[in-house]
Amino acid sequence: MKNRIEFYHSLALLLEAGLPLIRALSRNFQGSFRRAGHKLARYIQDGMNLHEAMRQLRCFNTFECNLVRAGESSGHLPDTLRALSQWFEQQQRLRSKLVSGLLYPLFLYFVACILLAVIACFSGGKNNAAILTRLVSQLLIPPAMYLLIKLFKKFLLPLAPIGQFIDFLPLLGKLQHNLETARFCKAMGMALSSGLSMQSCITLAANCCHNAAYRSRFLKLNRILHGGKHNFAQAFYHISNHHDHNSSIGEMLETGEQSGQLEVYCDRIAKLLNADAELAFDRIGTMLPFCIYLLMISFIAMQILKLAGSYSGMLQGLMESPF
Repeated sequence: MKNRIEFYHSLALLLEAGLPLIRALSRNFQGSFRRAGHKLARYIQDGMNLHEAMRQLRCFNTFECNLVRAGESSGHLPDTLRALSQWFEQQQRLRSKLVSGLLYPLFLYFVACILLAVIACFSGGKNNAAILTRLVSQLLIPPAMYLLIKLFKKFLLPLAPIGQFIDFLPLLGKLQHNLETARFCKAMGMALSSGLSMQSCITLAANCCHNAAYRSRFLKLNRILHGGKHNFAQAFYHISNHHDHNSSIGEMLETGEQSGQLEVYCDRIAKLLNADAELAFDRIGTMLPFCIYLLMISFIAMQILKLAGSYSGMLQGLMESPF
């Protein structure tokens, strides 16, 4: 994520300084973006636009490609690249909040596993091979869970039924709604600024959503607007769900249309929703370590009780045995 932020930030600065796009992309960026920049420069030399070249590389997602397309159409590519840099900086902050809340509990978990294995080894209740096997399996649980979460995020999270299920969960549903709607509104604002038609803007912005349920939901706006009876804000009311009922999104869209600054208000909505998502991550970052602490305490208590039970059995056996 850090290299991605640096790539967009540096590219925006180079273009603002008047450097041609191909020369700017040929600069030595950090990490894998050094090779990606050179590949993009070659694709552009072959006649592609930047957003078309980005679609050829796996390191750029649909959200990035669509925003760059809007920036190229409007002639404000440096502003778009800077906006992408700021967007990923915010995503990095959200991720850091969650990770920092998990580091200390994970450290305690590993320490507890090792200490309990040492105690079990000296207690003599089990052979060393069984203790080592149990220790390795316990230490592999966090990496295995991380891998499962990564696979879930890549293959299952984009599916519409998964998105619809998460939508009804107390905290995760609101978080998903804020992140997906922020993506849509951010892309919508950039697309409107580029001068694209309303239908093209909605299609471009909806395709930036990660989950298929939200993509299809926002694409319904085109069908509603096609009837000619509603403006954009009214159409948004028609597709709103239970997460939108207590929010100010509809009123902000209405104000944006009435003032002729819909793109400005879409960007404000994206910032507002990202701020709400940041608060949600704060809550998750507070609750998750507490839950992990409870699990750890329960696990350690069970191991201590087992150890005490084994010692009690040994003492009872010694007392009953004849001298």
